[in-house]
Amino acid sequence: FSVNQTIRFKTTYERAFAGESFTEIEYNSIPSESWFEISYCPIHNSNKVIGVACHSRDITERKMNEKTIKDERILLRTLIDNLPVIIYTKDVYSKKTLSNFADYKHLDAKSEEEVLGKDDSYFFSREEAWNTALEEQQRCETGESIIDQEEQQKKKDGTRAWFLKSKIPLKNQHNEIVG
Repeated sequence: FSVNQTIRFKTTYERAFAGESFTEIEYNSIPSESWFEISYCPIHNSNKVIGVACHSRDITERKMNEKTIKDERILLRTLIDNLPVIIYTKDVYSKKTLSNFADYKHLDAKSEEEVLGKDDSYFFSREEAWNTALEEQQRCETGESIIDQEEQQKKKDGTRAWFLKSKIPLKNQHNEIVG
């Protein structure tokens, strides 16, 4: 063991012999990347700690999978935010759960946070918001998509714009529609 590892082991055992139960994650890069979850539990006899039970398990595969998911999420978010088209997601109540740069700028917001959790009534006329919510509710009920349909939108300030829209129901890992 290296000097640093020896010092760390000594410190963790001192904590456990002081009566503390805890779990730590250990990372090693030599000879290859590996992660271990190590649990320390004091063994008591009367009110005195007489030993420490340790349990170690290899969590390398889980950590590598987490890294892959994180990297993919970063890649996906980079694409979403940098495509010059409006991309957003909504929940089954038509409230925004994701909004890319093009979308929130179109809504005259300064950041994604300004539009998340809001429905279209914050940004469009009452009639426009009602029609959109109704259409989205139909997507959630039927599971059918709308692909490349022309649409004119009217914002609260009266400005109008034409869009080519696609709306695809979002499903979770159980194949249930969630937005």
